[in-house]
Amino acid sequence: MPCYQNTPYITPKCGNPSSFKGYPINSNLLCYAGPILTNSSINPGDSISLSLQKIDNQLSPNNIAEDFFAAINNSPSLKNIFGNLVNSVITTTTTTTSH
Repeated sequence: MPCYQNTPYITPKCGNPSSFKGYPINSNLLCYAGPILTNSSINPGDSISLSLQKIDNQLSPNNIAEDFFAAINNSPSLKNIFGNLVNSVITTTTTTTSH
């Protein structure tokens, strides 16, 4: 009999309890083994916990806004498109509110 059957059952926090096949695995003990993921700064050998923290950090509103404006600032074509959109909104808003 496998050893996990001799210990008390741990209720899973998500998913279907009837499909639960064992105990949760500590994500600090599992390592990512794929290529470097430059957009998230995840590297081979990072624990799954660290990898999830890096993804969460990249999804913060501040990081998203900073990346968005950095991309616009560093690309003349995006800067031009963004400028045209902003000018269009300002012109539309000014025209609409001045009536």
